[in-house]
Amino acid sequence: MNEEIPENSGSEKERSCIKAGEISASIILLAKKIVRQGTPIMEIAEKIEGEILKLGGRAAFPVTVSCDETAAHYSPLWEDKTIATGLVKVDFGVAINGFVADNAVSFDLSPEKKHMVLIKAAETALKNAIEFIKEQKKNNKDVFLGEIGSKIHEAITL
Repeated sequence: MNEEIPENSGSEKERSCIKAGEISASIILLAKKIVRQGTPIMEIAEKIEGEILKLGGRAAFPVTVSCDETAAHYSPLWEDKTIATGLVKVDFGVAINGFVADNAVSFDLSPEKKHMVLIKAAETALKNAIEFIKEQKKNNKDVFLGEIGSKIHEAITL
């Protein structure tokens, strides 16, 4: 993932977006390795931010790590002792030349895996939205947010 994108591979915008996406893919893999029951969320956030920098990006916003009833966007404070437990949501962004890849990934750390239905629904919704966009673009059709929202709604209400 650290390889340079050739200068002739499209516009600066395209190259920047692709690199941000490649770094994001690496960060998701890292998160899958480090998010474990009992790990301090500050440690998770710091490792992710450090890896983004190491791979040549910038954190587009502070990494957030939320657990259970804290739905999202909890940024650990400097001496935060909160540990990862239950339903954990990691949200991060990678910026390259001002272009941002915004990502989130959820983990079920509960012993009985009681959050997997929610996680699978979100994954299915994202997959359906991406497939819809690709199909529309393949057929040279415009993509409207309302249509994407409908595909997501269909996936999560089945």
